[in-house]
Amino acid sequence: IKPNTANSEFDEEEQEEEEEEVQRKVVTPTTTYINPMQSSVNILEEVRRQKKEGTFSTKKTVFQKKEEPVDRSKLKNRLAIEPSRKYKVTEHSGKWEYNAIEGRYMWS
Repeated sequence: IKPNTANSEFDEEEQEEEEEEVQRKVVTPTTTYINPMQSSVNILEEVRRQKKEGTFSTKKTVFQKKEEPVDRSKLKNRLAIEPSRKYKVTEHSGKWEYNAIEGRYMWS
């Protein structure tokens, strides 16, 4: 019995596509995980090394990158309903008026 060439070609193409998908799905970690204890040990070792060399300064950070300046004029309030943090505003749905029954001013 001779196999049907049309089906075998289709099966081969399908297998190749599955193999390519499997190869694409493999994710390699970019960095290794460092637990907090090891991270603090690394920082202490770097500080000791800098003190030994005489290059240590309290103004200089050990492992942080220098922050890039931000153009504040391009920033905008993303939430239009966000309240102002600079000024406190009191709002009330009623009126501030004199209440004769209570004998004083109050919100109605």
